[in-house]
Amino acid sequence: QECDAVGLPCVGISTAADNAAANADEYIEQITTDVYLYAEALGNGAEAIAEDYGNYVAEKLHMVEDRLADAPEEEHKDVYWMRSSDDGLQAFCDNSAAESVCNLMGDYLVTVSESGSGNVQNISTYTTVTMEQLYEWDPDVIFMGRTGDLGIVMDNEQWASLTAVKDGAVYLCPTGVFNWDAGVEAPL
Repeated sequence: QECDAVGLPCVGISTAADNAAANADEYIEQITTDVYLYAEALGNGAEAIAEDYGNYVAEKLHMVEDRLADAPEEEHKDVYWMRSSDDGLQAFCDNSAAESVCNLMGDYLVTVSESGSGNVQNISTYTTVTMEQLYEWDPDVIFMGRTGDLGIVMDNEQWASLTAVKDGAVYLCPTGVFNWDAGVEAPL
């Protein structure tokens, strides 16, 4: 309304999805829809760049899906996908980009049964868990989104006995223009 009042065009974007994507095609559609809308709003050749990005994302996500299609069940991992917090106990959960990525990889997001207690900027649902829950899940892999500090997990004795920590399977998610754990950069 304020933009309209001063004559500025306004475009509203929400990267939220009602459900996590079950496969590469669903995930590609969720991610590229917003990119194409940005490009249309920007004009001036942005559509061609968005199309290139969409093709790149589709190529890479289909490659991942194809390579993992025949992976034996025992190779799929239980994943804890941490969201930024000082103690590491805030995590992405049901209907999040993290769940979509795990679905694509054939892995299991351990927090998927947790209902999201928050939704930041309509991007992804998250919840807060306890150390007791983490030890019940005992994830094979931990992804750390929105933080640049592996020490939150690796230097904390409370986390030391978890399988992912013992195996060194704790990974920081990079940040580009946005965090790579949600939004249009998540496929990266």
